[in-house]
Amino acid sequence: MSNMKTSDAAGFICADCSNIELGSCNIDQAIVEFENAPWKRELERFEELDGNRPPPCWPDLTFRIGNYHIGFMLESECKKFRVEICMPPQKKLLGIFSFTKFFEFKNVEPARAKEYLKMFYELSYAEQHDYFLRQQTTCS
Repeated sequence: MSNMKTSDAAGFICADCSNIELGSCNIDQAIVEFENAPWKRELERFEELDGNRPPPCWPDLTFRIGNYHIGFMLESECKKFRVEICMPPQKKLLGIFSFTKFFEFKNVEPARAKEYLKMFYELSYAEQHDYFLRQQTTCS
């Protein structure tokens, strides 16, 4: 593992669409925040608020490093997550244009979600790109 990082910001979006600012986190703090996030409570609140106006927000935990992030959205019953990773481009098109790379994984078990979080913090951007590309291939 080559580039241990600290997030610039982290936050948890609650069912009522309010945001709990978590500040900057290293990987150990990020894992604790993931494990201690109020997933079950916020899923229950989501169900209570569903049908109201404005509509509720799905519980979401996001860590940002620079302009890039990893986000975890609870999918159902506190058992699985949708994980979105936004990371820097690795190549430029025609040597001029570069595009941010997005990876999305659905139905992710908590243990796998924590592994993705660790890779987001611990790998260099090039290693992340290769790792998440392999995951996308093997998990589809």
